[in-house]
Amino acid sequence: ETLLFAPFLWGEGADGEASTRQVHGAPVSGQVERERESEDSASEREIAPGDNLVEESGGKVEAAREEDEEEDSLLVSALVDENGGVLEEGGLRLHIPPGALLEPIEISIYGLTGTHEIPEGRQNVTGGARAYRFLPAGLKFAIPVEIFLPYDERLNESEAALEALHTYFYDSKERRWESLERIGIDEERGVVHSL
Repeated sequence: ETLLFAPFLWGEGADGEASTRQVHGAPVSGQVERERESEDSASEREIAPGDNLVEESGGKVEAAREEDEEEDSLLVSALVDENGGVLEEGGLRLHIPPGALLEPIEISIYGLTGTHEIPEGRQNVTGGARAYRFLPAGLKFAIPVEIFLPYDERLNESEAALEALHTYFYDSKERRWESLERIGIDEERGVVHSL
C-alpha cells in the first residue's frame, strides 16, 4: 500500500476562474501516509512505500497509478538515521527532523508520469511531475516531517488560487484524497510547504 502526494487547488482554477463545484475532502496519493487526527489522540505521520503526492488547482485532478511504475523516475535517495536529514531535488524537499526515525532507513522519492483521473472540481498543479512517490511503504515517523512540493508558478498571478493550493495524498485504504496541513507557500521558490 502506497501514498501519492501532489499540490492541488480547490474551488478555483489556475486561470483564476471560480469553480461552481463544492469542495469536499478528497485525498491525493503520496508516499507518505498520514493517520487521521482524532480529538483525543495526537497527530501521527507515516510514510508508506509507494505513496505519491499530487497538487490540485480547481479542475480535474489526477493521481499517479501504481501500475505505471515503469514510468517512474528516481529523483533522490538517501540513508536517513535518528539524526534526521533532507532529501531534495529541484523544488521538491522532504525534511526529516531529528528523532523522526529510530533506526537508519533508505528513503527514496520518485517522480511519476502516469496518472488516474480523480474527482472533478480539482486540478493537479504539481510542478516537475504529475505526482511523487515516497518509499519505503509503511514507514511511520515518530514526529511530523515537512514536505515542500513545487507547483505551477503561473498560480502566483492569482491570490485566490494560492489560497486554495494544498498538498494532498491518496489514502488507499479509504479510497479518497486527504489534505495535508499547509504551513505556507513560498511564491519566490514556487513551493507549497506542508506537514
